[in-house]
Amino acid sequence: MGDAVSAHAEGHPGRLQGPVVWVVSVAVGLLLGVGLGRMLPARHAEDGAGHERSAVFETRSDGSVSRILADGRSVPAEVPEPGQAAPEPAAAEPAGHTGREGDGGHGSEPEIPLWLVAPFVLLLASIALMPFVSARFWHRHYPDVAFLLGAAVLGYYVTAFGAHGRH
Repeated sequence: MGDAVSAHAEGHPGRLQGPVVWVVSVAVGLLLGVGLGRMLPARHAEDGAGHERSAVFETRSDGSVSRILADGRSVPAEVPEPGQAAPEPAAAEPAGHTGREGDGGHGSEPEIPLWLVAPFVLLLASIALMPFVSARFWHRHYPDVAFLLGAAVLGYYVTAFGAHGRH
């Protein structure tokens, strides 16, 4: 009986588990996330998603009004009447560019798709149900599943959102 207990405590020789499988899980998850990021790129509020960009104005002590741009610069502006769209500043930014340098030309923040909660929901469901479905498998491979799902989300974020957040 002592041999059976020590063999169980040491694991099953010849089976892949532990750090080797964790690295493989991360690699597979990253590949999956990168693939999803290329197939389903991030959307931005100005891509026609129905969001309206708000304008930020600053009133100085001398009574002049400036519009604050996405990159933090301020340019002289006229305050729009309530209910009217803010006028675009003339020649304040290069044509076709609406935001910070290195953000792919998008001045708005990316929209995080709702389906990105799926890996988290899957992990929670697995934590709740897998011990009843297959306790032995789950206790051996829980870290593998967690690394795979986490790396898939990470791969998607890095690929789909690219330069956002890099200043």
